[in-house]
Amino acid sequence: MAEVFVLGAGFSRAISNSMPLLTELGRELELRLDKRILPHDTRLPIEDFENWLSFLAEDQPWLTEEEHLRHRSTFLAASRVICEVIHEREIEARRSSLPDWLKALVARWHEDRAKVITFNYDNLVEAAYTEVVKVHSSNPAHNYVNPVQLRTTPLMPIFSRSGGTLGPSYVETFNLMKLHGSRSWMYSGRQTFYGETIFDACRVNGWLADNDWPIRDWLIADKVPLVVPPTAGKTNFFNNETIRLEWRHAFNSLRDADRIWLVGYSFPETDLLVRFLLQHGYTDGTPVVVVNPSSDVKARVANLLSKTAKHVPIEYLDDAAKITGLIPPKDLNPIAPTLN
Repeated sequence: MAEVFVLGAGFSRAISNSMPLLTELGRELELRLDKRILPHDTRLPIEDFENWLSFLAEDQPWLTEEEHLRHRSTFLAASRVICEVIHEREIEARRSSLPDWLKALVARWHEDRAKVITFNYDNLVEAAYTEVVKVHSSNPAHNYVNPVQLRTTPLMPIFSRSGGTLGPSYVETFNLMKLHGSRSWMYSGRQTFYGETIFDACRVNGWLADNDWPIRDWLIADKVPLVVPPTAGKTNFFNNETIRLEWRHAFNSLRDADRIWLVGYSFPETDLLVRFLLQHGYTDGTPVVVVNPSSDVKARVANLLSKTAKHVPIEYLDDAAKITGLIPPKDLNPIAPTLN
């Protein structure tokens, strides 16, 4: 059965209360950005945090070039702060033990070779994967897991900038697609970065944060985190082939799904691209499970999908921890043979 999971901020919050929801992230951003250097027209409206990011990232036709550059500078500063906050909260979350339900869910994802689409910037899924799934190979050098094994889109390991790096063998496991980028994805920050290599600086090594591999600062000194804002229209982010391929993989996964799980994502009206993605990727009659504390989301999703589909069977769960009650794993400590 082709299981597809779509993860929003509520999924990370279910893992740990330390993970911020969007409004909290906006408040933290407002506190950390120095308003003395922000022009009046780039001030942060907390209640409209996502729209604010999109507004800064896109050229507005009524602004001068000077104003465009000012907005761009604010967006890049905000991108750094967002990822700083996410990283700090993630470290805090990973100082507690791995939740049993998340361990079981990752094990099931691995068994099913599930497709996991996320709009979150954190590396909690990657950390859980490196804790839960083990690798067995006749070559001792291959007996480890690495987040690169989750990628559907090729990203360059950050250590390749120092002259080369050895990658792990290919492992058959679930796929993780990060449509809004990641705190560990790095790029130049240029307005136009068509053809530019996206580097991955994810160095998680098990669940406990203290075990992560360090990153040399000079490897990322000229890079900024790749934060793709929710958007109502076309942006320069989608000119990059790597970003476009990530979205293409997500579309194909939704189209071929036997069941779709929407976990902690509320499909806000402002994120038109994601709404279009689900509408056009959804196959009529595919079962949908909405997992969200707010039961209103079920009606919102039903209304969204009914615009392009005639039959939309929807179930509802109020807690992510209940997912494994419906799909328990066969093995909580799966071993994945490498493909040499």
